[in-house]
Amino acid sequence: MSKGITSTEGLIRKIFKIATDDSELLFYRGHSDTRYKLEPSLHRSSRHVENEAVMFRELLIANPSDFADDSSTLDRLVRMQHHSLPTRLLDISSNPLMALYFASTSKPDVTGQIIVFHIKKADLKFFDSDTASCILG
Repeated sequence: MSKGITSTEGLIRKIFKIATDDSELLFYRGHSDTRYKLEPSLHRSSRHVENEAVMFRELLIANPSDFADDSSTLDRLVRMQHHSLPTRLLDISSNPLMALYFASTSKPDVTGQIIVFHIKKADLKFFDSDTASCILG
């Protein structure tokens, strides 16, 4: 475990020290508690896993206009996550300051964590791709 970060400047200094090459990009995830597992919210409760299909359909029924423009299940899952529904998605960001925000705001008296992902550019998928990718660590 590396030494803690106590300021935005400290985070930026650490980010610039991370070794990368031209074939990869860095992505970040902020947790508000170091005890959290790196897993999607759906998998944090067996009850959620067992009821995923029901929760999915109920949210669609309750808010049909919110999902009217979604063309895929992935689109719906992204939107559902922002409706606070536990999903199988795990948010990461290309912005380390976004990760810092999530690592430090919801539990200010608890030590947060920022996880850094090294992603090969060739593995990156964009919104209009017909494939999805999983990052396994």
